[in-house]
Amino acid sequence: MSRAEFYQSHLNLVSRSFAFCIARLPEPLREQVGLAYLLCRVLDCVEDANWEEKDGQRQAQLSQFNQFINFMTEAAEPQVIKVWVQKFPNGLPEAEQELLQISGELLGDFHAHPPEVQAALLNPILSMARGMSYFAQRKNDRGELKIRSLRELNQYCFFVAGVVGEILTSLVKLQNVNIRDSELENAIHFGFFLQKINILKDQLEDEGEGRFFVPSRDLVKQSLEQHAKCALEYVTQLPERLKGFRLFCSWSLFIGLASVPWIEKSWRAKKLMKIPRLQTQSLLWEIESKVENNSELTELFGELFPGAMKSADIAVGVVVNEPADDLMNLYSGNLSHMQLKKLGVAG
Repeated sequence: MSRAEFYQSHLNLVSRSFAFCIARLPEPLREQVGLAYLLCRVLDCVEDANWEEKDGQRQAQLSQFNQFINFMTEAAEPQVIKVWVQKFPNGLPEAEQELLQISGELLGDFHAHPPEVQAALLNPILSMARGMSYFAQRKNDRGELKIRSLRELNQYCFFVAGVVGEILTSLVKLQNVNIRDSELENAIHFGFFLQKINILKDQLEDEGEGRFFVPSRDLVKQSLEQHAKCALEYVTQLPERLKGFRLFCSWSLFIGLASVPWIEKSWRAKKLMKIPRLQTQSLLWEIESKVENNSELTELFGELFPGAMKSADIAVGVVVNEPADDLMNLYSGNLSHMQLKKLGVAG
């Protein structure tokens, strides 16, 4: 079994939607993106595990984040990583438990990659780990995390999803693709869009478990517009020879757009409602047939998100009770402070 196939087998367990998209990437992107995504999912395990809200358990979670950072910056012995895995509390889903069991292999694969591939993954993943750790420390005594403003939500989304856009863009650049610096900002917006779609979709479940990510549902929905438009620009600026990567991005973007009405139906009905399978399959086929034609992709975007093609840009950062800007000191990627301000995550 190739490494890409090995990663795919675990992607199918932890995220079937992304696994489906990643499977269509050409090599070496398929293997590299698969590894990057699984390493990020290991961090999700640290974030999502049921750490009891006692001082010892809270410190244990922060220690797990810090140890993962150490594992990324310097190769560790398999036994050390095995001990780290054993420190997780019980109750993780079976798929995540299996993922943790192979975390040593994933980290070993990361350190075995050429320096340029390691560089594409390292700083964004370290930034993700630091950001997740910061927000984990923000929980109150009842174990609840409450996001207070749109800008704070942008900062959370930046660390848990926006940096994934940076990883993808850096990996694509390694394929001798000329991508403008401005496209990195659009890649971050792409991550924001997908994360906010998930946050709106999962709001009822999250709040039942003490995660209050939505400071204002209307503001979050409004901010989706600029994120989606930038994501479309990111896709249409990719060279046509990168058909597999364009398809990977387009499927994620357009399925997200198509899910917006169903997310609203779910919110009103107070129960989860999904896009019908046949509608999803039809949309996937339509996207693939149009993926090399920017005008047809733009037309489809307008059909799925009609208001976005007519309205002015909406600011993505504003509102009250802003967190301290020193949070952005946790970021160690390629974006400048000015770019972070444009993205609505820094003051």
